[in-house]
Amino acid sequence: MTPQRFSTLLAQWRQDNINATDAEEFLHAARSGHYDELLNDAIETDLDAENFKRLSKEEEKIGILQLIRKQYARPARVRFIKRPLFKYAAAILIIATVTTFLLSRGGLEDKEQPVVAKQVDVAAPGAVLATITLEDGTRINLETATEGVLASQGNVKIMKAADGRISYSGGGQDKLMYNTITVPRGSKATSIVLSDGSKVWLNAGSSLRYPVLFAENERRVEINGEGYFEITKDAKRKFLVSDGNSITEVLGTSFNVNNYADESVTTTTLLEGAVKVSADGNEFILKPGEQSVNDRKGKLSVKENINTEEVVAWKNGFFMYESADFQTIARQASRWYNVEFIFENKKAGSEIFHGTFSRDASLAELLKILELSDVKFKIDGDKVIIK
Repeated sequence: MTPQRFSTLLAQWRQDNINATDAEEFLHAARSGHYDELLNDAIETDLDAENFKRLSKEEEKIGILQLIRKQYARPARVRFIKRPLFKYAAAILIIATVTTFLLSRGGLEDKEQPVVAKQVDVAAPGAVLATITLEDGTRINLETATEGVLASQGNVKIMKAADGRISYSGGGQDKLMYNTITVPRGSKATSIVLSDGSKVWLNAGSSLRYPVLFAENERRVEINGEGYFEITKDAKRKFLVSDGNSITEVLGTSFNVNNYADESVTTTTLLEGAVKVSADGNEFILKPGEQSVNDRKGKLSVKENINTEEVVAWKNGFFMYESADFQTIARQASRWYNVEFIFENKKAGSEIFHGTFSRDASLAELLKILELSDVKFKIDGDKVIIK
């Protein structure tokens, strides 16, 4: 690559105007070490005087460039933020963690940087640890179950496809029989195809109770945790999702339900179609991009212009935050990595972060990015202590 080409790509990067192919080319070149002077000049130009104090030592600047060259592993999604300091910090961490989690905070003070205990780490979930509990109490481990027919209940068969997806086929049941699929904390998300063809994805720490074969007049399921639904249209049978606080009624649509017990509210977010959400005599009909919020005390409200990509990021393999406090991030991370966050520093919970982070990364990789704030972390077994 010529210096002119590198300068062009660098300018596009700095202007938040670069496509994924060019971003990959730019990061490869930055890694090579041939363009350190151009990178260094750009860093100095973009950083304001106050923030540049943290990078004023030559060895610190050299260290940044060495990180770029040393830790590149494979291409990653590139996202941008406004403040130059974090743009370059994120560029390094894209490479270091094979992901991005771009922080947007106030001016960074000249403070001692936190240290993450490097000898301890928690890997991202590597397998689907879900189970299905049958009507008679029999439990099927989906990780160890082989492809094909897992069980028969009356005239209905439970099937496991080559890609791991579970489905139900058959008909002619004399009575309703229920199964429950449970996805524990620390498990990959999983999906299931119900007997009517509707698809449900379940996040870690979630469960779904559903009939083996739906009734003739309605389709009703119960969820705990978080699930994404793509409902097969059936004008004769409405689809009902109960979360213990409200009921979502649909004919055919795509939506997300979140009712984790450790969240202060339960939400239903509509992506496509239309749903009616009701609770304690109140009801709303949602349009795409709207979200119902139940405060668990009977109050139901609606939010508009919801970033639905952020809501279902978990289904697509990402943590995504438009403006989330650290407590929110910690609750999600605790379910995914099956750890407990302990906030010794109460103020840390209100820190606001913006960005996207791959759910395939380990906990330590997440903390490497969060440590750009002035919060200190310590991993102790299955506990993360926030100091």
